[in-house]
Amino acid sequence: IRNNNHMDDTMMMMMWGGVVSESTEQEHKPPPPITGIKHRLLAYLFKEASSSENSSKSIGLFYQQLEQYNSLVIWKMQMLDESHLLLKLGSQDGILHMRQGMADLHQHTAFFVVYNMYSTDIV
Repeated sequence: IRNNNHMDDTMMMMMWGGVVSESTEQEHKPPPPITGIKHRLLAYLFKEASSSENSSKSIGLFYQQLEQYNSLVIWKMQMLDESHLLLKLGSQDGILHMRQGMADLHQHTAFFVVYNMYSTDIV
């Protein structure tokens, strides 16, 4: 963590498993492996879908939204206590617009996740 309480980019990459690129161009590379908090989030969402009353419909909806979930990036994070982080996740476009000072973040969908750093569970 830097002096201004922002997480170091290397630490962010290790935790999240991806990098926010300044370019919105699609490169012809295979997608990076799903690691870190993103993997935990996707596993949590899949388990919730599979344990619901109508699991076949819920799992179908999960797979329909998988690309959107997989493209989420961390917009903000805040420590709730010594072991829990509150993460605000959204689209890469939203954070790029925010960095450029053009963002009306009310127009972008955001997801909030509580993450336990010690047990590595989504709460």
